[in-house]
Amino acid sequence: MRYIVLFSLFISIVFSRELVIVSSSNSFLNKLNQKEVVEIYLGKIRRVKGHKIIPLNLKANNPLRREFEEKILKKDRKWLAMYWLKAHYHGHHPPKVFDSKKAIILFLKRFENAICYLDKKSAKKEGLKILYESSK
Repeated sequence: MRYIVLFSLFISIVFSRELVIVSSSNSFLNKLNQKEVVEIYLGKIRRVKGHKIIPLNLKANNPLRREFEEKILKKDRKWLAMYWLKAHYHGHHPPKVFDSKKAIILFLKRFENAICYLDKKSAKKEGLKILYESSK
């Protein structure tokens, strides 16, 4: 069991990606800081410059989502589940969830007020606007 944990840690370090928060190339957004990203993903900021922001998530078991939650949100899955359970009773909803990175990219390109996390390489390849870059 110990070897599995060590191997998983090694793999996550070797294949660690630089995460970025992105939007459509036409987006009215230009830059976000980490605090703003966290507040958007926790539903505390819903509008920027008068426009509703649509945060997007990959499925819970997606490695990119886990990396986003750990590196940028700095929250674990259990904390987030409890947070959204409580927020639900106040009429707040968690970010929209998509099955794949491809589906998220299509949504981002169509809706200029949507944001999501991706690896920097994919974001650049797709011509998306980078709003925030995490430090490695």
